[in-house]
Amino acid sequence: MYKLWLLGFLFCWLAQPLQAATPAETDSETAKVLEQLETKFQEQQLSEAEEALRQAQAYEQGNGVEQDDATAVHFYKEAAERENSEAQLRLGILYRQRKGVQEEFRNKSRFSFGKTAFDFLFSSKMDQEAFRWLKAAAEQGVAEAQYYLAQFHEQGIGTNKNQDLANSFYAQAKEAGFDSTLAIDLLRIEYDGIPPVVREPKVEIADLAPAEATEIEIISTTPDKTEIVSGNFTVTISAFSPLRSIQINGVKQELADNSYDAAYSLPYELEIGENYFDLDVLTEATQASKELIIFRETEEIKKPKPKPPFQLITILGHTEDTNATSATDGKEKIRTLKSNIVLVPSYTHYINYRNSVAAKGLITTDRQWREDQRNKEILLRQLSFEWERKYTWLGDITTGFGANTLGLRDVPESPDSSRDSWNSDFRQVSADSFLFGQFKLKTESDITWQGKLEHKWKDAIGSMTDDGTADKLEVSNKFTLADWKYGTKLSCTLTDLNNDTKDKVDLKFSADVTIPVKPISFKLKHDISESEKRLTNDDGVHERDRKNVTTVGITYPYAPWMIINFSHKLETKTSNLTDKDYWKYQTALQFTFIYK
Repeated sequence: MYKLWLLGFLFCWLAQPLQAATPAETDSETAKVLEQLETKFQEQQLSEAEEALRQAQAYEQGNGVEQDDATAVHFYKEAAERENSEAQLRLGILYRQRKGVQEEFRNKSRFSFGKTAFDFLFSSKMDQEAFRWLKAAAEQGVAEAQYYLAQFHEQGIGTNKNQDLANSFYAQAKEAGFDSTLAIDLLRIEYDGIPPVVREPKVEIADLAPAEATEIEIISTTPDKTEIVSGNFTVTISAFSPLRSIQINGVKQELADNSYDAAYSLPYELEIGENYFDLDVLTEATQASKELIIFRETEEIKKPKPKPPFQLITILGHTEDTNATSATDGKEKIRTLKSNIVLVPSYTHYINYRNSVAAKGLITTDRQWREDQRNKEILLRQLSFEWERKYTWLGDITTGFGANTLGLRDVPESPDSSRDSWNSDFRQVSADSFLFGQFKLKTESDITWQGKLEHKWKDAIGSMTDDGTADKLEVSNKFTLADWKYGTKLSCTLTDLNNDTKDKVDLKFSADVTIPVKPISFKLKHDISESEKRLTNDDGVHERDRKNVTTVGITYPYAPWMIINFSHKLETKTSNLTDKDYWKYQTALQFTFIYK
């Protein structure tokens, strides 16, 4: 009987309607389910990444399986794509070391390459992959990856050079406690005995027809600079058609029949400086020649860094002068503002590491903001040609010649004056030519000495009496002490004009100190100049003037192509004649732009 009661109770309980869940409860339950699924997915991804990492390490190290870099890369990539930072680090290293990644790139091309040609065409692509995976690991805080990424930014491997980013990643790696002495050398790498060339081909190989693809590649594995006298010149040649003849410095080399690749290692004795190796290669389809240079360095002679031949410096300035007319005390002082622009273009042709020739120009003009001072505006143009020879017993020697013209704005216009050929608003004042020689010598005590001797022929337009010559001798030095930079300069100029009453001797001395307080630098400079006429005036007195200029400046290198400079100057002049003394302040702001 009790069984019937129990059965009835269960039937009635099961017949009760279920209570409906509220929307909030439904959303909460759904969120919990999704969270659980996401957690399980992440755990599965982590587990799969760790398993892939273990397999990758086993294949890379040959632990329990046959060593195979390509299979290791496959499993590292599985783990790296699941955001395993250790796998990302190892994958970046293997791409840079060219281990186990070659077939990936070979399969992307429809052409067949020799080892050297393959390395030349795909090296930069492998570096880009290395950069990508090292960056991924670095972003997860892997200190070793941050160190390698700093090197890549510094050297331009797989990316553009960026010293600021390099410094940032170096700092991150150091802060994380990474010991750089334990780092793998990823700057110099080897692939089957052939170091890769990290040059980007101008056109993707997949876009080239077979006839347009590079036919012959000549790559030297010898460093382009060394301090060793004796060694071996190693070179590898790869071609798309069989090689027929190879000559190095006119000597025919042995060559296997129907070969597409050839490698040589020839002993050499290097002279100081540049040593040339001329290669001539002939294949069934074409021929090619290439000149390779090995630079032997010494403590004194170093291989020059490559410089762009053309450079343009542009200076935009604004100056305030509290006494533009140099009025003496008791007379009205005129405060003026002026803006100026200076253009300095130059083109240098480097003949070799010791010799270069250059053409340099100078164009400057200004704009006075007071109408009554417009007649002081100038237009100066100069062109010079120079020859420089380095590493002589007197250091670096430069000789050259040039000419310049000076014009003043003609306000009001003078009908009989000569007009400037560029701008008729200016009248020509002078047209000078000059010849100079100078040296620059750095001593063992790190003091840089410079000397210059210049002879100038002065031609005053419209005045024969002001024509003549000027000879100038200048000596200066620069040195650094406790990170402060010091400099001094002494010069003497003898002016000899047709009008003997204007002949004079000018002596100038300056001393300066630059104090770096990154990112800016402070500069303090003091100039003393004295000018004395050779002949006496009607009163039997040699006119003598002395000028003192003290300048305080701040320089801020905003960017490699832009420098900002602010300066404040006090100028005073005293004379042994009356009504010649004056003082004034000048404040200037300059922006310098450098284009290379």
